[in-house]
Amino acid sequence: MLAAMFSGRHHLDTDSEGRYFIDRDGSYFEHILNFLRDSSHLPSAKIALEVRNVCFRGREGQVYKEAKFYQIEGLVKILERFSVVFSRKLEDARKLSLGSEFEKWQQTIITHAQEKSLQSLVSTSKVSLLSLEDHKKILECDDCVGQHDHNLVVSKPGKEGLVHHQETFEYVQRRFKDTSLVICSLDNTQMRLFVSITEADLKNSQYQCTFHNERIRCKNVRPIYGLGKQECKFCVTEYVVEFEW
Repeated sequence: MLAAMFSGRHHLDTDSEGRYFIDRDGSYFEHILNFLRDSSHLPSAKIALEVRNVCFRGREGQVYKEAKFYQIEGLVKILERFSVVFSRKLEDARKLSLGSEFEKWQQTIITHAQEKSLQSLVSTSKVSLLSLEDHKKILECDDCVGQHDHNLVVSKPGKEGLVHHQETFEYVQRRFKDTSLVICSLDNTQMRLFVSITEADLKNSQYQCTFHNERIRCKNVRPIYGLGKQECKFCVTEYVVEFEW
């Protein structure tokens, strides 16, 4: 990029003393110039990625971004060996593995929570998340192993450990139909990663929120004489985000 700018093919603005005007933040661009003068002059790890990208606001900046913008490959490769820069690359790769809808789902979580608080005029609100894989289980309602309907047990965190209570399958279906539900087109493994990243992103963005999950499973079993028993495989995980505004 810099080579193209000074190739003579482009007009560059200068001041009265002939100094070139480059519209970039000098706080970080000075490190680019120092490296170009002497490649042994490197910024500290703190400066290399001083302010991590804040999700939902688009701040990135820093020397690493400047080096990528100007396509200074030597500096980019050196900076990518810095622990703080590599962790950022790894975080971006994890987000990329979840597909293009990643930020849309995060925005939907926030929007649903804010709309619920405005409707109820209270300063707290909850939003439930389900993977597409688990949502299909609830919609399709596969047969149970026994002769009876699914006998569901919901396990969720309480003040003194897990709290368990029973719910009918019909009640669970109705509850998810009537609640502010965000369905993410992910399998269950990807969903755990999405929730982990989203929790970190929201808290880094100064949202006051807590995350927990509720496990909904069928406790029915079918005895197989002489061999033991067969357990119903129905099990879904509901992730709950609670905001305080």
